[in-house]
Amino acid sequence: MTPPHLTSLYPFTLADHLKKHFDVYGLFYDIRGTGYRSCLEIVTKDSCSNISRLIHQRPDAIVTMMNPGSSRPLKEIYEPHIVNSFAEADKLLMKGQLIPTHPDPTQYQVERIMLKMNWNHVRVINLADLRQAKSNLFAKSIHEKTNSYSLFSPARRRTLDSLFQSDTVICGWGMDIKLTPLINPALDYLKQKGIRIVGQPVTENSIYYRHPSPMIKKKKVEWLEEIEAQLG
Repeated sequence: MTPPHLTSLYPFTLADHLKKHFDVYGLFYDIRGTGYRSCLEIVTKDSCSNISRLIHQRPDAIVTMMNPGSSRPLKEIYEPHIVNSFAEADKLLMKGQLIPTHPDPTQYQVERIMLKMNWNHVRVINLADLRQAKSNLFAKSIHEKTNSYSLFSPARRRTLDSLFQSDTVICGWGMDIKLTPLINPALDYLKQKGIRIVGQPVTENSIYYRHPSPMIKKKKVEWLEEIEAQLG
C-alpha cells in the first residue's frame, strides 16, 4: 500500500521520496564490446524478498519504451556478464541474475504511476536492449545490427512469452519514425496477445507514443495525468 505522505505529493513526487520507496533491478551484459541491459524490475522495497525470483513473478503492468539509454548498475565498479549471444543473455536473465540499478528520471515517472495505482511491481521491456543514451545514435543502429537485440524479435519469443505476464502495457517509445522496424513487431505481439495498450499517442491511432519523461516538467505532469486517466 502506498504511504499517505507519498500519495499527497502526487502527481510529481520528488526523486528523494521515490528512492526510499522503490528498488530497481536489471541484467547488464556485453556482446563483443557493446553494452546491453535486458528487462528492468521496479518494485516497492517491502514487496521484494527474493531478487532472483522477481523475473518469474507476474508484475502489475509492463512498460515498453525505446531502449535502456544510459542505464547503469548502482555500483560504480561493476563487470557486466560477457556473453556471445542474446540467447546466452536470456538464459542468465531467466536465472534471475539481476543487480541493483541506478534509477533515472524516466523510471521516476513509472514509479509515480505505481504510487498512484498502488502497484508493487512493474517490469520494463524495451524495444531494444542496447544501452545508448543518444537517441539519434540508437536510431541509426537499427540499420546496422540484427534486431535480435530486441526481445520482440522472433528469435527471442520464448523469453518474451515468459516475461510478458501482464494484461496491461504502458507504451512510451517516442516519436522517431526510424524506430518503426522495432515498433511494428512489438505492436503485432501486443495485439496477438490481446494486451491492453495504455499511452499518450502523438495522434489518434498513431503507433508512436510520447515518452514518459519529456524535458519540461509541465509535460511530465500531463503524461502522468493522461496515463492515470486511462488506467482508471
